[in-house]
Amino acid sequence: MRLMETALVLNSEETCPAVELKKLQAKNEKLRAEMTKVENAFSDYLHKHEVQVGLITELGQKTAEIASLTEEKKKLQEELGALQIRVLGQDVLDGVKFGFDNAMDQVKVLNPTVELITEGLS
Repeated sequence: MRLMETALVLNSEETCPAVELKKLQAKNEKLRAEMTKVENAFSDYLHKHEVQVGLITELGQKTAEIASLTEEKKKLQEELGALQIRVLGQDVLDGVKFGFDNAMDQVKVLNPTVELITEGLS
């Protein structure tokens, strides 16, 4: 009888190591599943981080390129302004020369007998 009592006590659910082992195995499986989920999420975030680092690097390069192009645009606009002023100056000079030559031709038509010396004036 004593032997039966001991067997019953040892095989009871509260003290049986097999039942406790099954509970721990179930808990272990849940933890493994959670661990796999966390590892997958970490891998995904790591990939996203690498993509973001690449984008930030590319953004820095593009920003530097934009700054360089902006500076070049400013220089070209200054050159263009200087060239436009030069072209306008040349146009004014051509207009004045044309007006002077036209006035001289009119003077010659009105005074055909007068000899005008205009050498080097136009």
